[in-house]
Amino acid sequence: DSMLQLVSQGELDFVAMGDLRNADLADLERRPLFRMSSNVLMAATHPLARRRKLGIADLVDSTFVGVWRHDLTERTVMGAFERQGLAVPNMIDCDNFLVTRGLVLDEGCLVIANRLFFERELANGTIVERVIPDLTYDVTYALFHRKDAVLGRATLALMDQLRQTAVERFSEHITLVGGNPHVEP
Repeated sequence: DSMLQLVSQGELDFVAMGDLRNADLADLERRPLFRMSSNVLMAATHPLARRRKLGIADLVDSTFVGVWRHDLTERTVMGAFERQGLAVPNMIDCDNFLVTRGLVLDEGCLVIANRLFFERELANGTIVERVIPDLTYDVTYALFHRKDAVLGRATLALMDQLRQTAVERFSEHITLVGGNPHVEP
């Protein structure tokens, strides 16, 4: 939200980020880049990592880490546990990626995030991903800029390069939807 506020105030030309729709964006324009699923991620050493299939009840004694302020993750976790009549697990509010990474790898916390944030760890097997339907959600990543802003050629070129890089980087998962890349879950 603070990044979007800086764009709104003209301090930044644009920002590329997940669109969680938790901010008033009346003065901003969205340009979707792609959509990606966020799933439960945990250290490969976590006791639950050995299990290929998990349900909400398996996670009651877990601790989740993430950015919780008015966040889709918080609503997803709380809603999933409440719908099943289960106690909401412990949650740690952390908006620092390096601390979050450490809590997942070293302290056994779980995080709901997309693969991009932990790509290296997923590739080397130190983190595993588990799809738990009630805890999975899609986030559309977009470019945001002020509606009334006149964007320079360099800014527009950078925005186009980001869009093109997203298509190239995720080519095995992307299909175009309305002219914009869409990452399949």
